[in-house]
Amino acid sequence: MGSPQLPNSVSDWKAGFRGIVKPHLYEVVFAGPGWNTVLQASNADQSTTRELIIHCEAAKFPAGSLGTQPNRVYGPVREFAYERIYSGDLGLTFRMDEEMGLRTIFENWHNIIHDRQSGDWAYYDDYTCDIYVFQYPAQQSDGETRDKKAIYGVRVEECFPKSLGEVEVGYDQRDTYMKQEVEFAFRRWQEIPRSEL
Repeated sequence: MGSPQLPNSVSDWKAGFRGIVKPHLYEVVFAGPGWNTVLQASNADQSTTRELIIHCEAAKFPAGSLGTQPNRVYGPVREFAYERIYSGDLGLTFRMDEEMGLRTIFENWHNIIHDRQSGDWAYYDDYTCDIYVFQYPAQQSDGETRDKKAIYGVRVEECFPKSLGEVEVGYDQRDTYMKQEVEFAFRRWQEIPRSEL
């Protein structure tokens, strides 16, 4: 096998360059029975779902890895994969709306999971939902997107807010805005096939 031939001129490189993805062209969507329960408990409707999409300031595609086990019969050790690991939580950051209604929604979600008066815990299927994270294509120089459809997406399954971050206030915060960080526990995630985007 010969050595690879790299482009040796800028024009060769430009001819093969297809563009890059901009991380600010994304969307986060909540869906499923658990989410409908949260909306009912908050006396909200699907416009609240749209509001969350707009106010979601930062998100990450979830991480994943494979669990491995060393195996040595003879010679150098080999690592064998034995399980898929869906590691960590899904962190989302929201810009706070003018009435702090977004924080109330997540507080209501916690109240659905655990009743503070009785101490009872809800059924898992009643408070979990799916969260979809979509990536959209970069814009052309004329400002139009090449394609309105998402180019990548993941379905994060069986999510619920594990922790609500503290919201900082202070006299030195005049020239900024409030943010609410939420960490979501989830069971697994999977890439959405391109044909379903």
